[in-house]
Amino acid sequence: MIWALWLVFLPLISTAAPAVAIGELRCTTRDEVVEIRNEGGAVSLAGWRLVSVVGWQVYAFGDVTVAAGSSVFVHSGPDAPAATTRDLVWTTGYVWNNE
Repeated sequence: MIWALWLVFLPLISTAAPAVAIGELRCTTRDEVVEIRNEGGAVSLAGWRLVSVVGWQVYAFGDVTVAAGSSVFVHSGPDAPAATTRDLVWTTGYVWNNE
């Protein structure tokens, strides 16, 4: 299995780097999950992109804010759950399982 991902933010003006990171990638089931973890203050993900380098699939975050110390989860695959404010759905196709 080959996979790679990037979390990209291209700000117009940035005064400090947010404490946002990819916490976990699970891509061995029919519900693939990427955890986006915020270890700083509340952060808006508007304008951020999650990129699968293999295949160059891109998920563009909408008006999503991650509270301090919280996470959001980006799902893909046929068993992705219904979207909520914490569980975002990219697609019901596979993104990370490139077998």
